[in-house]
Amino acid sequence: MSGIVLPDPKGIETYSAVAMSTGHLAPADFKLLDRMVDTQESTRILKRPYGYFIKLAGDAHRVEHDLIHQASDALNRIIVWAKAAGFSLIEFDSDAGYIDGFTVFEEA
Repeated sequence: MSGIVLPDPKGIETYSAVAMSTGHLAPADFKLLDRMVDTQESTRILKRPYGYFIKLAGDAHRVEHDLIHQASDALNRIIVWAKAAGFSLIEFDSDAGYIDGFTVFEEA
């Protein structure tokens, strides 16, 4: 890489993510997240082939407000925990592991 000048990473915006199994989502949460993506209710939720991303960074209170009033208690616990732990993104993935202390609804 001789001659290539790379940017200094200091001052670049970064954030932490946590990955967990989609098995932590209640069946109703799948429907809720799909609806929110399909109707573009939230641009902070992204559906992927094997799960979802929920971005908590930035205008996170909007995502939380939309979800807290409609999501299962299990998903609300995860959101509150992720924020308290300093995560800005939750990745629900069918291949990710389970996290002890959270409800498991089914094998993802």
